Formats: sequence, C-alpha cells, structure tokens
Amino acid sequence: MLLGDVRANGLEAPPEPVIYTNLLQRPQQQSNVSLVLRTTAAQGTLYNTLLEQIRGLDPTLPVRVRPFTEIFDASLVHRRFTMILLGAFAGVALLLALVGVHGVISYAVSERTREIGVRMALGARPGDVLCMVLGQGARMVAVGTSVGILAALGLSRFLQSLLYEIRAADALTYACVTFFLVFVALLACWIPARRAMKVDPMVALRYE
Repeated sequence: MLLGDVRANGLEAPPEPVIYTNLLQRPQQQSNVSLVLRTTAAQGTLYNTLLEQIRGLDPTLPVRVRPFTEIFDASLVHRRFTMILLGAFAGVALLLALVGVHGVISYAVSERTREIGVRMALGARPGDVLCMVLGQGARMVAVGTSVGILAALGLSRFLQSLLYEIRAADALTYACVTFFLVFVALLACWIPARRAMKVDPMVALRYE
C-alpha cells in the first residue's frame, strides 16, 4: 500500500522513503510511540476520552495529548523568530530608505528653486515640474531597486532555507515586492514634488 509524501523531518527537509510496519512486528523495543487520530470532536472531550481508553489498557503509561496544530506551530518556532527578526530589519531598512529618498529629493528641490522659477516663468506648467521632480526620484529608485534585486538573487541560497514551497528566485514574489517598493519610494518623492509645483516664479527668481 502506497501513501502520500510525509515531511517527518521538518518542512524544509524533502520527504524520505519510509516503511510503515506493525508495532508488534518490530524487532527492537520502542520507547516512544505516537498515535495520530483524526476527529471532529472538541479538544477537551477528546482529551478525556483518550486518557480513559489508554489508562484502561495500562495505567502506568505516560501520555501526552496534543493537537496537530500545536505540533505544527512548535516546529516553526525558530523559523518564525528568524523571519520576524528579518522582517523587523527589513522594515527599518525600508523606513531609512524612504527618509533618505525624501531628504535627497527635498534638498534637490531646494537647490533648484531658482531653476524651477525660471522654467515656470517661461511657461512651464506645474505638471511639467511635477514630472521633472518625480523623474529624478524615479531614476534613484530604479538604480536602488536594480541593486537590491541583484543582491537578493545573490543571497538566494541563504533565503532558500527559510522558505517553504516558494523558490528563492520566484518571479511573482520579486515582481510584487518590486512594485511595492517602487510605489512607496515614489510616494516619498510626492511631497517635495508637490512643493515644487507651488513655487512662485517671482519669489524663486529672487531666491539666493
């Protein structure tokens, strides 16, 4: 009789060939035996019933009853902690990057106030100024995103050990993350770009 694959050594380990035999046919003495029961009964009711049945067979047996969800969660404790830690560092890095992009674009707008005033005095529309500032930010974002993708691909072997049923070079994951980062970074450029649209040409031409 063939059964489906079972990951007995953790989610990251591939399934290995296993032969299931009758407990009484095993030549060696087993100190630990695990019984798996599928049921729709409530956990509290099931726990008491199982204890009564096992104690009826042998009152001296030490018994531990746990739902499978608890066993599954326990197997992911270390991985979950690692992912939370990496997620926290990634969040801090994203925040620093957004502050940096916003600061650089704001500084560039302040340095180009006179230029923006001249452009608007010569007929440039606020939308043109907005596109100019956002274009400068988009170039910075494009360079940073490209470097980040290359670095992520270089670390794919390390990331593979932390992922389950997701390839380290999964195209959909990279596309979604890239879209999110570009969107958030351009949003950080929006505030200084909006400020540049409101530059008064007469004030800008007197700007020193």
